[in-house]
Amino acid sequence: MSIEAASSYLAEIGQQTGIDLALGDDGTCAIDFGERGENTLLFHYVPGEDVLLVLSPIAEVPQGGKESGFHRAVLRLNVQCLTRFGGVLGLDGEEGTVIFAARFPLEGSSHAAFEAFLQPFVNAIDELKAFFANEELVEAGATFSSEEEIHLYGIRV
Repeated sequence: MSIEAASSYLAEIGQQTGIDLALGDDGTCAIDFGERGENTLLFHYVPGEDVLLVLSPIAEVPQGGKESGFHRAVLRLNVQCLTRFGGVLGLDGEEGTVIFAARFPLEGSSHAAFEAFLQPFVNAIDELKAFFANEELVEAGATFSSEEEIHLYGIRV
């Protein structure tokens, strides 16, 4: 597979949604969506790895002494994001933004596999934004749900 496969998958999603999705010369494209265009998806083709990265900004890192608690929340929720949503959280150091990211391997993939990958990622964006917007949850050390706790090697995540 190659950039052509990534372009084809994005074009099909674009046809289904009525949004023009085409990778630029730099291998990226971005779309805004949601009721008010409040959500952004960035697609980036990584040539040497033959993967399509999907990224979405989730929250701004708070200032005024609240950064360390916020960073702990990002780290605490990272494994849950991976297992529940198929992506990870990271920080854009330049802008102080929490980014939700996932990679879609193109080798052996299909349009159906791409749609199955993308839908839970897109669904997670609003939930993640709502979580990080609630300072009380972040400061209290909350996770998404105690019913969905994940146990790895005896450690509750």
